[in-house]
Amino acid sequence: MVITGAGTAPNVVGLVYIAAWVPDLGESLGGLAAVGRPPPGGANTFVDGDGYLWLDPGKFGESFCQDLPAEEALVMAVTQKAPLAKATVTCPGPRRGGASRPGTRSPARTG
Repeated sequence: MVITGAGTAPNVVGLVYIAAWVPDLGESLGGLAAVGRPPPGGANTFVDGDGYLWLDPGKFGESFCQDLPAEEALVMAVTQKAPLAKATVTCPGPRRGGASRPGTRSPARTG
């Protein structure tokens, strides 16, 4: 939701969302994910003891980098950084910056 919050800055003239979640005021990523079909790889995530979301290393390639050779996908799987805290998914977002600025969305294909 960094781009969403950054879009409210006065020096931002537009935003481009490519295959991204675009929450509006009060919406959370988890709330958006609960509507419709789950995103590709969504079932392959888990929360660790510190509250961070991870992609299952054994399913990383099929979830995130299907176009890479297995060896490169394995390197990415075992070196992944904690992408976000569970709180990021459940916390309501700020007003979407793009709501008052020109912008473009390119939805992800899910099938």
